[in-house]
Amino acid sequence: MSMIGVYTQATLASQWMTRYRGKRPVYACVLGFTETGLIPGISAAGATPESRRFTAIADAEFLTNGSEGAIQYPLPPLHQGASPVFITRAVLQGQAIPTWIMNAGLPIAPLVPVIDLGGVPARCLSTGAAQNRAVVKHLFGQGLRWGQTLAAEAQDGYLILAECVVGGTTTALAVLAGLGFDAQGKINSSHPICNHDQKWQLVQQGLSALPSSPDPWEVLAAVGDPMQAVAAGMMLAASRSCGVLLAGGTQMLAVYALGRAIALQSYSSDKYQIPCTGPLNPPILGDFQIRTPQPWGAGGPSATMKRLTEQSCLHSSIPWNPEAVVVGTTRWVAEDSTGDTVGLAEEIGQVPLLATQLSFAGSRYPQLRAYEEGFVKEGVGAGGCAIAAHLYQNWDQTQLLGAIEDGLAEFEATEVTLRELKQSFGLQMAQDSNFFSEWAESHGALSELEQQLLDRVKANFMELMEDPPMLENSVKLVVLAPLLDLAGFYHKPFRIETETSMDVKLKDEGLIIRGRIDVLVLKHRLWLLVIESKRSDFAVTRAIPQALSYMLGNPEMAQPTFGMIANGNEFLFLKATRQPTAEYANSRLFSLVNPNNDLYEVLQI
Repeated sequence: MSMIGVYTQATLASQWMTRYRGKRPVYACVLGFTETGLIPGISAAGATPESRRFTAIADAEFLTNGSEGAIQYPLPPLHQGASPVFITRAVLQGQAIPTWIMNAGLPIAPLVPVIDLGGVPARCLSTGAAQNRAVVKHLFGQGLRWGQTLAAEAQDGYLILAECVVGGTTTALAVLAGLGFDAQGKINSSHPICNHDQKWQLVQQGLSALPSSPDPWEVLAAVGDPMQAVAAGMMLAASRSCGVLLAGGTQMLAVYALGRAIALQSYSSDKYQIPCTGPLNPPILGDFQIRTPQPWGAGGPSATMKRLTEQSCLHSSIPWNPEAVVVGTTRWVAEDSTGDTVGLAEEIGQVPLLATQLSFAGSRYPQLRAYEEGFVKEGVGAGGCAIAAHLYQNWDQTQLLGAIEDGLAEFEATEVTLRELKQSFGLQMAQDSNFFSEWAESHGALSELEQQLLDRVKANFMELMEDPPMLENSVKLVVLAPLLDLAGFYHKPFRIETETSMDVKLKDEGLIIRGRIDVLVLKHRLWLLVIESKRSDFAVTRAIPQALSYMLGNPEMAQPTFGMIANGNEFLFLKATRQPTAEYANSRLFSLVNPNNDLYEVLQI
């Protein structure tokens, strides 16, 4: 089975793949927001308008931290399917691809490291005034600079340029229509059946006030989103010295058309210069003001663009290399019968369209099988990353699907509920008060030195909490590590394991929860203590189902398993058994906000 399908410009596509096969890519995702995405029914990238406000932020955090890291905004619930970020992260993590995330204009900055480009969220495109023209020019300039920077990082490889903008297929339609392309009815969406009429009505409203031959900046300011100017600039600049894989469907076809339209314009040079390096070496000049709008020649925009593209490297004020650029998406987009991605690529002209042939038909997860029914389809460069997985390290269907399912299994471990554990294992809370008496038993007194050390741990934690939140790794370093040391768990007969992988099979549909235990304390190969660590602002009670699911994975089912959940401030102990019945109980909640120092009792237990 071929993992990459070619849908347009077969010769150029083949040459591109041959050139970059085996080369390491770098990945950049440009995040943006448009109020268009809040319109009811406009997008399925979030079950509610409010959840769609934070989709890009959630994707950025999940790309960086996965299931176990610091999450400010969880992945939004979908009507059907799983977020495409699972595909993207599986490839980026599995093949150690360098990753850059850029904020072109979000309502709230993510907690994870991102490059802030100085943009702002766009208004709804129906207003005809979605963005400020000066901001659009600024974002384009940022794109040029970062495209050049990441091209140097890619060296002889290529840049995977991705996006995350909820409602972005509608702004893509608007930009393409504003540039003169016949895009109506050809775009895709995250719905199984594209909502063409709703989108086109909004586009007509937004474009109604534009002149008959608007320049690209007028179009972007009227109906665009923050990502588009950045991605267009990055594509142009990066193409001069490395390959560019525009990772997406409709939105990246619009970026290609936009970038090409900008590159084919004449610009005045009376304000500032943007440096340009690479094989094509004249400086990029201008304040991005168009002297004279470029009229479409005979044959309309497609014919004119085809003719001018062939000359653009010689005559453009912004030099670029069109042969270095391809668009890569999923087959769910390329073959979507409710749109016409191939026809749109042919309308734009001279752009190779590739699509991964990844299939979820045989997946054990219904959330992934939903892709085969037309849900979700694409996002955060999922299709481009799947293409790169094959080109770079020759992953086949089995390897790629396995990596994606592993990531989804880990995610489900954090989302498992007590109800699911009850249904799968018959797990019940113990009614016998003596079931978990160990935590309340009297213990030997602590030495004065131990008390002093625990007081210091508490003081360190309280000092660091003056600048909250304390992330999970910091909790492990500042609080857990000293406790494990004082408990003697670093010495025989005990052994410490970290990030221990484990599987727990649920009866429902045979699904497997796959997770990683933060800290596992063993004694003579027997599980002594399962420790689940969380960031300081994560309530430990939320992690009870996750910790119990790990404890139920103890291979010695006849032995009770003990667990501890800690976020640095709060500590909760658990006990679980599988035989003769599946039961659990918990201790009281210990907290550092209590008088005195509860770490004394935590260590004694």
